[in-house]
Amino acid sequence: MFATVIIEIHLDGQDENEFNPEVWVYILREISERLRRHLRPMDAIAKFTGWRFGTLHEELKKPEDLDIILSRLQDSLNEPFRYQSNSYHVSTVFGTALYNEHFKQPSEILQAAEKNLDKAQSKAQEK
Repeated sequence: MFATVIIEIHLDGQDENEFNPEVWVYILREISERLRRHLRPMDAIAKFTGWRFGTLHEELKKPEDLDIILSRLQDSLNEPFRYQSNSYHVSTVFGTALYNEHFKQPSEILQAAEKNLDKAQSKAQEK
């Protein structure tokens, strides 16, 4: 069993367009490092556009294994990012999809994760 996750990162209280590019690059690199540290060796990570990352998780024994991975990823990103004398916080939204036999093309699992990300973002905005 395998799953894909799309992670949307939001800078709390910050407009990314007003960021110093050095801070922007630092935070993106640090996010990538934290994700790597909290993934299993067989998991893959990719940087998508903007503030999105994607991960691929193989060899899941049961669907609940994905919940454990998501919890670890969330915990790793909850810690503030420190650059020089400033702290920056991010919030995250996850879109997930577990592979099933109904997917005919590899792109379909990504589309399902995108759809679930959109749903999660809508829920987050309602709060």
